Amino acid sequence: MYDVSGTAPVNVTNKMLLKQLNALEKEMIVYKAPQEKHVITVFTDITCGYCHKLHEQMADYNALGITVRYLAFPRQGLDSNAEKEMKAIWCAKDKNKAFDDVMAGKSVAPASCDVDIADHYALGVQLGVSGTPAVVLSNGTLVPGYQPPKEMKEFLDEHQKMTSGK
Repeated sequence: MYDVSGTAPVNVTNKMLLKQLNALEKEMIVYKAPQEKHVITVFTDITCGYCHKLHEQMADYNALGITVRYLAFPRQGLDSNAEKEMKAIWCAKDKNKAFDDVMAGKSVAPASCDVDIADHYALGVQLGVSGTPAVVLSNGTLVPGYQPPKEMKEFLDEHQKMTSGK
């Protein structure tokens, strides 16, 4: 849905979905860049090869000023083993360590909490996520698929120039 009352059309749906995305911020697993220039939210699945590749290069993304925030998107559905394991990660005391461990092939102890992976999944579907990794930019733009760190930085820099008019 677009608001065309101004000088340029504004995607109102994306604005509403961004509010939902930001409401989940406390549930995100965040890898903060020391000198943050960009923030991306990645819908990920622990059974996805390219999600593993992206995570293995986290130090490179962070070194380039890209903060990565993860939300869960179990591609096999909400009753899958991946969803159960992702729930354990998101409920772990140290979510980052649990996520790192699973992405390195280790297992994580079962855990439960009030995090509902279904909320992550439903938002991903509303945003148009159909596979993982799926990157959502700060303005709600969806970028499907894996991009290496340098290409991601170039894309984000260019996108920032185009959207901010600089």
